[in-house]
Amino acid sequence: MAEANALTIAVLPADGHGWRIDWLGEIAFPNRMIRRKQPSVLLHLSRVIA
Repeated sequence: MAEANALTIAVLPADGHGWRIDWLGEIAFPNRMIRRKQPSVLLHLSRVIA
């Protein structure tokens, strides 16, 4: 189970490959009509090929 403060990305495939953050973009609450507890983070990721 993930810790309460751990960052998780639910949409990555569970194939055992590593991923690298290539670019970190906006950190915001994108839809102000929905009251969210955590902001959304825009990332560009690449699969690590070993």
